[in-house]
Amino acid sequence: MVEVRKIIKLGDSTLCVSLPKFWTEQFHLSKGDHLNIDADSSGNIILTPTSGTLEPEKKIMKIDIDNMTKNELYGSINRSYIDGAYEIIFEGDTKQKVRDIRDILTWFVSLELVKSSKDHMVSRVFLDNSEISIMNLTKEIDTILANLFSRATDSFKTDDVSPDAFQSTIEVKKLAKLAFRSINWQVKNYHSLRKKEYSIQQLTIIWQLIENQLQIAESLDVLGTELIDSASFRKTKNKDKKRLLEHLMLLGTIFKRSTDRDSGLHKDIESLDQELALDPEVAQDQTICHFFDNYRSILKIIRRMMEQTMLL
Repeated sequence: MVEVRKIIKLGDSTLCVSLPKFWTEQFHLSKGDHLNIDADSSGNIILTPTSGTLEPEKKIMKIDIDNMTKNELYGSINRSYIDGAYEIIFEGDTKQKVRDIRDILTWFVSLELVKSSKDHMVSRVFLDNSEISIMNLTKEIDTILANLFSRATDSFKTDDVSPDAFQSTIEVKKLAKLAFRSINWQVKNYHSLRKKEYSIQQLTIIWQLIENQLQIAESLDVLGTELIDSASFRKTKNKDKKRLLEHLMLLGTIFKRSTDRDSGLHKDIESLDQELALDPEVAQDQTICHFFDNYRSILKIIRRMMEQTMLL
């Protein structure tokens, strides 16, 4: 709620407005402390303490776990984590859910169980939002995705895929959740941050960029599942397998070049897009169709990511 304050006059020419008590207490400010005064493009005044420390918000979320499925429990934990919860308390028959809770907590960075009883469990996030670099997180996700493309290529070459070959997608999802949490925290505390990594508009673009990274990880995960489980793939003609391999290698190269912001990449993307158009003979093979659909989907996401990156 917006608070209206009256301007008062001190001396002959000085105009003053008193500072809200909750704000001075939040930053531990007192008489004699200094403030930086700035104005944004709309003319809004921004005050930033040069001394005093912002008291971290310790948001506590409670989840009633009775009658919850594992997927519902994951959804509640995920929302609480991204929303910035410092502590998540599970209430109900924890004896029945302890295994699910312990398993789900491993899907999040620095979210650990600190207390457990038959009707009460407490998990806590052990990280400092102010020390997280969103740029470093997105670069780390890009590196993992590049490695996943390499693994997929190796799997094609050897025609042998181990069940854990694409487990890195789990790490992508963990880092993405951490990035979403950090972006959310920066947006909520934007005007009180002393060092701003990005503008709010850029943070919104990065959120969309990470969602696209997740989609690529999921597409590669699907690709790995098809390689492992598809008996029909092993019956695919060698010439068609070679074609799939060549296009996958090119797709991995295009992804790597996109992360390096290669300005000449657009033509190569258009060229590959045309090559992925199936001729009538190949289109009759459902297995190959699935792979090419997946390739086209990834290519579309890469193109979208390039457009978003150009805005940063």
